[in-house]
Amino acid sequence: MRSRCLPFIVVLAVGLMGIACSSQDGDVPPSRPVLQLTEGRFFRYAVPDDWTTTESRTRFTATSGDGSSGAVLSILPRTPGGMELEPYLLRALELDPYYREAKVESFQELPREPALPGADWQLAKVHWTFTSGAGHSIAEATVGLIQGPAQYGAYLRVAHAPAEQWEEQRLWLPAVAESVLPLDIYSLAGEPQLRFPPPREHSWIASTYQERWLQVGYPNFATRLKQGLGRTGYIELKDPEGNEVFGLPFETFDRARGGFPHPRNQNVTLVDLGR
Repeated sequence: MRSRCLPFIVVLAVGLMGIACSSQDGDVPPSRPVLQLTEGRFFRYAVPDDWTTTESRTRFTATSGDGSSGAVLSILPRTPGGMELEPYLLRALELDPYYREAKVESFQELPREPALPGADWQLAKVHWTFTSGAGHSIAEATVGLIQGPAQYGAYLRVAHAPAEQWEEQRLWLPAVAESVLPLDIYSLAGEPQLRFPPPREHSWIASTYQERWLQVGYPNFATRLKQGLGRTGYIELKDPEGNEVFGLPFETFDRARGGFPHPRNQNVTLVDLGR
């Protein structure tokens, strides 16, 4: 499709950081960071240790240590009137000063997902370029809209990073973006039955790491790729001796112990939360 300049209102921009390769062998995929799962005031999220986060009732933002990458989930609650998916995105980008000179490279509609009884999320995957403080940058997002009688709601999840870091960081930034969920959807949207769409598939992650998952002997990756954060190649695990919860890449599985080691205490094996 033809490139277009677009606006932006609901954004989950997922921050990016550089990732070092885990081996000198060029065929070994880059290592991916451990994520720390946290329940904040308004949102549940998973980010690397050195990131900063801010929250309001309708927006969550995570920013990498050097400020070059970020993750944002922005939600537009019930708003009077009607709206279509693509015009909403254009308006949203237009109003967000961060995405200067946004140029949409692709807009691909996705299958609808249930939102409420009798109403579905309209969804699209979007890719755009823009100018940030780090220079030429790339953003990838999921935009969703639900249309009700005389009102609508919407959200936007975005992962963005400097263009020169994009190909490596897009292997784990989706895990940050997809992890962010509102804690109290009823107070936000006034609809206790409202469901957010599940994380979408990120096929390039599986194709990059599948051989590595086989090498380390992680037996459940095919099943976990179909559910929750597993669609990004990450698994949620809890410290059995405390309250910490982590998101670990599948490739950190330890075949000898039959589980995942604690990132800060190799003597402890984390507990699978099964979600």
